[in-house]
Amino acid sequence: MSTNKNAKTPTVSSLSPACGRLFEILREIQFGRVESLHVRHGEPVFEPAPRVVRHHKFGSPTCQAKPVQPATQLKQEVVDLFEFLKGFGDGVVTLIKVAEGLPLAAETAGPGA
Repeated sequence: MSTNKNAKTPTVSSLSPACGRLFEILREIQFGRVESLHVRHGEPVFEPAPRVVRHHKFGSPTCQAKPVQPATQLKQEVVDLFEFLKGFGDGVVTLIKVAEGLPLAAETAGPGA
């Protein structure tokens, strides 16, 4: 996926199966984090499974993910996350913070993190 201004914005259907799975996890969480996400060749890996932590706020309406069509363009935060993973290569992303179903930030640890 490219952030080139002349390039088309990627869509949900353009995601690899692994990236599509991570996209759905982020949408289901809505608010929380993904911990210990393994990455191989720039793609998320789900063996071992990452730890998913949801943030629950009391006294607020519950947010639920709305259905997404395959042709839906990805938000820039999602594009940025997948480009980050692609550049990351191989390793473990310690933490991905999620708000409103979108990745806000990622943390890595170790040499060259």
